[in-house]
Amino acid sequence: MVIFSLRSDKLWEAYINWESGGKRWKNVTQLYERLLATPTSKYMQHWQKFQEHVKKHLPSEVVGVDEFLSLRRSVLTELNRSDIETPDEAPPGVEAAPGDEQVGTNVDEETKALQKSIISARQKIHEANVVEAKALWSYEDAIKRPYFHVKPLEKSQLTAWRNYLDYEIKQGKASRVRVLFERCLIACALYEEFWMRLALHLMWLMYLFIRFQEHVKKHLPSEVVGVDEFLSLRRSVLTELNRSDIETPDEAPPGVEAAPGDEQVGTNVDEETKALQKSIISARQKIHEANVVEAKALWSYEDAIKRPYFHVKPLEKSQLTAWRNYLDYEIKQGKASRVRVLFERCLIACALYEEFWMRVGVYVEYFEIWW
Repeated sequence: MVIFSLRSDKLWEAYINWESGGKRWKNVTQLYERLLATPTSKYMQHWQKFQEHVKKHLPSEVVGVDEFLSLRRSVLTELNRSDIETPDEAPPGVEAAPGDEQVGTNVDEETKALQKSIISARQKIHEANVVEAKALWSYEDAIKRPYFHVKPLEKSQLTAWRNYLDYEIKQGKASRVRVLFERCLIACALYEEFWMRLALHLMWLMYLFIRFQEHVKKHLPSEVVGVDEFLSLRRSVLTELNRSDIETPDEAPPGVEAAPGDEQVGTNVDEETKALQKSIISARQKIHEANVVEAKALWSYEDAIKRPYFHVKPLEKSQLTAWRNYLDYEIKQGKASRVRVLFERCLIACALYEEFWMRVGVYVEYFEIWW
């Protein structure tokens, strides 16, 4: 997906300019929030422009009502003001309810404090993004040939792709891993090891679930899930076991000193523990199964694509059909982010075929999704 690229700055800027042209300042703020959490090459410029955006407009114009009222209460408290509005009061600039005429005094001081609070609320996101962008840039900078070519890649370039994949897989962000694999398989299309690695990555899902089951069985149920989930599962388990020692929410899990009168809790611990562990695993089983089914389905379409890169030589009819089927499948699933990613890949391989450019135009217009 383009928006996950370090060089996606121009796309973000075009989107922000479009929203600014319509004076949709809250939408601009929301875009900046997404951008400030996305590693790009011009992260400092985006941070500065976001601050300018906030300082250029009234606070009530750039954030939602809930955030505005929450921040305003805090600011008025800090300024030792007594005109703290209630949730049903209107923001400055909107006609206030009878009796609220005092709201609006010291507006300049209040506005500056509010703008500072809005910026401060995004400061940590920006700082975390700076660290991530710098780490990613070191890998990105090592990639000298991100496009396909029949000429073999140098060993240093193969190593750079391996290191980049290792880093992203370690970070554990599935969407970014997938995008990097797609980029990698364009530049390294002639190298079987990267295709095998993608296949093994799908198998990794199976391995992770097995490791998860081992983790759950190795520890007490109260150690691997939160208190709320533990108590909820335990009630269900004790009911199934026809036990009468069902604890209440304020009772302690097994292994923690129980409240007076709860001495009976803890009998048949082995049986109960095994049943709880089984329940914890079962609660995640459906998620895992759905993920495996989806991965297999995607792989069947992925495997049909034999030329994912651009070439002036016409594509075979079977390849055009494969792209059409893949697009049909992803659009039917209804996950916009994945559809965008696939369209971007498709328009590289099928750049010479007008039908795919027309199709993306229809999709964007129909679903009102920014491309």
